[in-house]
Amino acid sequence: LPGRAEAAARARTEVERLESQLARRSGALQENRRSLGTSLEAVQEALPPGAALVEYTLYDHWLGRGRTEPRFGAILLGRTGAPRWVELGPATGKDGIHPLIARWQDAIRAITPPSDSETTNLLQALHDRLWRPVEKALPAGEREIIISPDASVGFVPFAALWRDGHFLGEDYLFRQVSSGRDLLARAEVPRGPRSALILAGPEYGRPVWKRSAGSVAAAGLSLLGLRPWRDEATNELPVAYGPLPNARLEGERIAALARQHRFHPVEFPPGRDASKPRLHLHRSPYLLHLATHGTFLPDPEPLTRAASTDLAPPIVLPRSPMLRSWVALAGANETLAAWRHELPEPSADGLLTAAEAATLDLSSTWLVSLSACDTGLGSIRPGEGLFGLRRGFALAGARHVLLTLWPVADKSTRELMEAFYREALPSGDAAGSLARTQRKFLEQWRKSEGPARAARWAGPFILSSRGR
Repeated sequence: LPGRAEAAARARTEVERLESQLARRSGALQENRRSLGTSLEAVQEALPPGAALVEYTLYDHWLGRGRTEPRFGAILLGRTGAPRWVELGPATGKDGIHPLIARWQDAIRAITPPSDSETTNLLQALHDRLWRPVEKALPAGEREIIISPDASVGFVPFAALWRDGHFLGEDYLFRQVSSGRDLLARAEVPRGPRSALILAGPEYGRPVWKRSAGSVAAAGLSLLGLRPWRDEATNELPVAYGPLPNARLEGERIAALARQHRFHPVEFPPGRDASKPRLHLHRSPYLLHLATHGTFLPDPEPLTRAASTDLAPPIVLPRSPMLRSWVALAGANETLAAWRHELPEPSADGLLTAAEAATLDLSSTWLVSLSACDTGLGSIRPGEGLFGLRRGFALAGARHVLLTLWPVADKSTRELMEAFYREALPSGDAAGSLARTQRKFLEQWRKSEGPARAARWAGPFILSSRGR
């Protein structure tokens, strides 16, 4: 009918606007309520012995005569004493912190991986700007560091920063919180047995838009975060989510460890059932592990018609960052194919977005592991924080969320995840277990594979926590 397509497009735009607005307001409301009842002494009391909280902040520095300059600083808080302020310098400009972080992100995502020297030079520069001044103000003996990042600092791999021939994570144990107030959050104790739901190595379905390796579709869809994989039988390059054999093996090993430590029930469905409907059947599993592909799409303006030359109709990306960040579950490729002519039913479309994650009931969930590429990324909104999977699972109530800051490798991720769970399941200390596991692999791979591979394989993992 005339005008029907236009009306549908306007309705979709309005839904996205309202969903984005709701996510912002609900997060802000929770923060405001918690901040009203939080004192400095309470946060200090919540710090573990030997730990310090470092809250990075982006602010407008007064230059006089009505002029300001965006700068970074850090507030350092120990278990006793007054907070200390550390000046870190300009955020923008030729030598600013924002451009330095962007150079690292570009390097780690380049088609040709950075060399050992390129890797260490960039990570050393980040260390000198973001950590060296803080360390000078750090009391002696404090080796556990709780980072509360702001703006682009949320994309910095503190454990992988480089100095004096080794990684910073070999000297300190790092964990993250959205705010120091998160240390005061109380975890809901599960009633009955601890359950585990493991969705690993989903069956994504048929490839999308088969073309030769040099086609416009292959190039264009790669821009949208869909990584190409080669079909050895036909030598074609389906631009879609390819199989992850090590993710399936990762799920098997973690399921076995969970049963060994008396989790019950432990559900590890076959790949075709590693789906959104299966996830929605479970209320607040104690452990939720997703081993799959992850995607975060940047702001849509430059990409809206990036792949339109070889596709009809062109892909139009949603405006809300909570809809542009997702993990792929069973049937994801079928959804990507359907996008050419229709929008599949969201409840079973194979793409778990950050907005949908926020609607899950994870109030009793101890740990969510997002063992996938780019799950720690998102869009930064001034004064509102980071919008993406990190926020979605936090709003759902998860106590700890394990995330990644760049694309991860299938085999090395399985090895690191298995080692992490071997320590975390018996101890219950998710944050400490990840930090110690990361320390082990950073050192081990630095010596056997060199610093570039060690940083790329072991550096992207962070744990965002709530509670003591």
